Amino acid sequence: MPTLRAAYSEFVVSCQASGLAASTIAHYGWSLEPMLQAFGDELPLDQVDRPKMRRYVVELRSRVAPSSVRSYLIALNRFFTWCCDEFGGLSPMTGIKQPRQRLTPKPADPAAFVAVFVAAGDSRQPERDRAMLAMLADTGMRRSGLVSVRLADVDRIHRRTWVSEKSGAARRVYWTHYTQALLDCWWSEHPGGDFLFCDVAGRQLKPNGVYQLLKRLKLRAGVQGRVNPHSFRHAFAREYLLHGGDVVTLARLLGHKDVNLTAAYYAIFTEDELGKLQELRSPLISLLESQNGLKSPELLWPKRS
Repeated sequence: MPTLRAAYSEFVVSCQASGLAASTIAHYGWSLEPMLQAFGDELPLDQVDRPKMRRYVVELRSRVAPSSVRSYLIALNRFFTWCCDEFGGLSPMTGIKQPRQRLTPKPADPAAFVAVFVAAGDSRQPERDRAMLAMLADTGMRRSGLVSVRLADVDRIHRRTWVSEKSGAARRVYWTHYTQALLDCWWSEHPGGDFLFCDVAGRQLKPNGVYQLLKRLKLRAGVQGRVNPHSFRHAFAREYLLHGGDVVTLARLLGHKDVNLTAAYYAIFTEDELGKLQELRSPLISLLESQNGLKSPELLWPKRS
C-alpha cells in the first residue's frame, strides 16, 4: 500500500491524464495539502481510517469558513474515491456529509453593463472591446471560451461558433444579429492572426487579459458591483429565464451536462417574478388568442339580453 503522499502524486497524474483543467488540479492541491500535512507524508494510505478522518474534518470546520468547508470536502471525497478505485479498500469519507450548498448566482447589474459598454467606446480597440462585451452578454460563454474562439470557426451567416471551455470539450454557442453587427465592425479592424479576440499585434488574448480589461473599463465607467465574465454569464441565464426561456434549452446554451444543476442555480424566482412569468407564458391566453382573435377579456364576457 502506498504512502498518502505517493497516492496523492499518482492522483495528480491521473487527473492530468484525464484532461482536467489545470485550475481544477490546482484546487485539489490546495484543498488536500492541509490533510497531507496533518497526517504526514509517510503515513500508509490504508491507515487513514474513518475515525481519523472524522477528527480531521472536525478540526477543519473549526478553522475554515463554513462557505469553504464544502470545497475542501469535495476534494477529499474525490481523492479518496479515486484511491479506492485504484488501490482498493473503503473510503474514510464514508458517512461524512457535505454541507448543503446555497446556490446564489450573482449577475451583473444591467445598468453597470451598459455603462461599461459605453465606456468601451473610448478604449484603445473600441470595436474589439464592444464586440467582446456583447459576446459575453449574448451567449453566456465563459472567459476561457471567449479567448478560444478561432476566426476560422466563426459562422457569420448563422451567427455561431465553437468554443472550448473547462474540460476542453468543444461546444456551440449562438448570438443575435446585434452582436453580429458589432463583430462585423471588429472584423474590419482585425489585425490578423488565428483568434477572434486578440491584441493589436494579433496575439491571442489570455483569460487574465480579459479580466484586466474589464477591470479597466469598470474603473473608467465609474460603476460598482460585479463586472466580470461570470457575472455576465449569470445575467444571461437569469434574463433568459425571466423572458420565458426554458431551463432545458438554457442548460444546452450554457454547456451544462446536468439540467438539474441549471435549474437549481438559476430557476429561483421571487413572487413578483413568478407572477410576471405566468402572465408571459400563460397557456390560457395563448389558447384564447388563437381562437377567433379573442385578444381582449371583454370579448369573453357572456352576452346579456
